[in-house]
Amino acid sequence: MQKALIVSPDPQTARMLTLALELEGWETRQSAETSVSMSRGMDAIILDLVEGEHEVKAAAKGLDAVVKAGAKAVVILPRGYDREKAAKQLSKAALIIARPFHLTNLVKQATELFE
Repeated sequence: MQKALIVSPDPQTARMLTLALELEGWETRQSAETSVSMSRGMDAIILDLVEGEHEVKAAAKGLDAVVKAGAKAVVILPRGYDREKAAKQLSKAALIIARPFHLTNLVKQATELFE
């Protein structure tokens, strides 16, 4: 069973991601912010970024610690954010998803990271 920490400022999105992942057999926890201590023991950290450039930059800085803690990072980009720019900024991310996204595809792609 894969374990995921869902980090989202939006409670509805966090619940949606939690339900979708748990239906696929994941064990999940939710948080409004990322911390290295919370990422320990997690297989994946799902970062829901909604605010734009400054949030992406902050996430990029935090990904090193998350990856060192042994988790794979799945990043959901803010709406309209440039994917190529994100790929450069978030090079430590195992998976980058652009909004709008299909929930089933996100879960499938996240699950495939561990196959």
